[in-house]
Amino acid sequence: MINSGSKDAEQTLSNPDAHDKWANSYRVRENEGFYEQAFDYIADILHAPSNSTILDAGCGACAHSMRLASRGFSVVAIDFSEYILKIAAAKL
Repeated sequence: MINSGSKDAEQTLSNPDAHDKWANSYRVRENEGFYEQAFDYIADILHAPSNSTILDAGCGACAHSMRLASRGFSVVAIDFSEYILKIAAAKL
């Protein structure tokens, strides 16, 4: 059973405005270098075999999914926001 807090979170995160606001605040050029370094570090410490599968739960527009894929991982990306999944599909 989903509690009301979970329903509130799902409703908020399904709202296109929430995704757009987040993207405008965090998907900026200044942060891209950080994300690239962070995902280099993540890939390094995982020591995962080539072509390992990673689950990106709450993938949003799949920016991090694509970072993982570019580092040789097979990625399964999921999100409950239909709006953001359409954006992700267009990017992929």
